[in-house]
Amino acid sequence: MPLRFIEKHNPKIPAWGETELDVYFLSEWDKPHPDLSVSNESPTDRRKRLLRQFLALGCEGRQPYRLGNSPPSPTQAQIDNILRLIRPEALRVYAHNTGAERGCWLRLCYTNEEGHNALWTANELAEWVAYNGVVLDDESIFGRLDLAAALNIFPERVANERVNFELRERSLRNAIEDAEEGDFNEDPLEPYALYQAEFVVTHMYVEDDVAVNGGGL
Repeated sequence: MPLRFIEKHNPKIPAWGETELDVYFLSEWDKPHPDLSVSNESPTDRRKRLLRQFLALGCEGRQPYRLGNSPPSPTQAQIDNILRLIRPEALRVYAHNTGAERGCWLRLCYTNEEGHNALWTANELAEWVAYNGVVLDDESIFGRLDLAAALNIFPERVANERVNFELRERSLRNAIEDAEEGDFNEDPLEPYALYQAEFVVTHMYVEDDVAVNGGGL
C-alpha cells in the first residue's frame, strides 16, 4: 500500500510556510541552542533537535505556531535549506490530518508480507481506522524506523489534545446502551470500540514486528 488517505480525494498539499511545523522551524531556526555549551551545532543536528522540541510541545504548546501567527512567506533559500530538509516531501500532504479524531495506520515492518496482508484485511473496515484516516506505508521512509523515530519525522501525529469529558461520557452511555440492547456474542467489546477510539489522544495503529507475527496491533 502506498502513502494515502483512506477516504479523501485530491487532498491539498500545504504551501511552504503553512504548516505548524514549518512555522516552528522558521521561528526557531536562527535561535541559539538552549544549552549554551553547544557552540557548533550542525544543520542536521539542529533539525533533529527542533523536531524533538516540536513533538514535546504538545497541542497547546503549538498554538503560537498556527498559520494565523506565522511569519512572512518563506524565502526560496529558507524553503530549500530549511523546510525541504525537515522530512520527505511526500509526507507534507498529511500534515493537516493530525487531530485526535483522525485515524492513522503506521507500517514499520516490511519483512512479513503475509502477516501484513492478514492484519490489513482484518482491520481495514474498522471505523476508527477508516474514518478520515491516513495510511503511512512506505518502506523507503519508515522501513528502518521504530515508533519513536517515526514520530520524530511526523510529530504532528502526537496531538495531545484537550480531553472532552462530556463527549466521552456521552459516548460511554451510548456504548452501554448498545451493549445491553444488541447481540454481540462474537465480539462483546464491539459496542465499546468508538468509546475507546474517543478515549485516546492520537489514533494510530502501529504495524511492527510484534503485530505481523501475531502479537496484535
